[in-house]
Amino acid sequence: MERQCGGTIQLSSVPTRSLVLVLTENLEYPALFDCHVTVVVTEEARIHLSFLKMDIRSYGACSGDFVTIIDSRPLSKDTFSFQDRLSRRHCGVKRPEPIASSGNNVTIRFVSDAHVNGHGFSLLLTAFHEGNLQAS
Repeated sequence: MERQCGGTIQLSSVPTRSLVLVLTENLEYPALFDCHVTVVVTEEARIHLSFLKMDIRSYGACSGDFVTIIDSRPLSKDTFSFQDRLSRRHCGVKRPEPIASSGNNVTIRFVSDAHVNGHGFSLLLTAFHEGNLQAS
């Protein structure tokens, strides 16, 4: 889990062009955890993200534990603020709708507070190309 934190995954170098990202691999994720991973595809590609599992404990508007998808901004840990206004927080047990990036990279950030923890999340990440399909 922590070996991926702060890293960058080149999805275009994965033979299937998709992978399952799990930042929370134990029965419960740790307290006071803050981890981010940036996923990059080729310049002309986009990234489709689909939550496979979701169990992130939080209260109210995801103020405690949350996962957030930051679209098309490769960031370092030092550039994150706790209230990142350019991203939407996800928590709870209901899986969010699939997301498509607007550019060729996304940063996934997972944060937990000091209170009750859940089992975490897993994401299916797939590279795709936008464009028109032409019937022949």
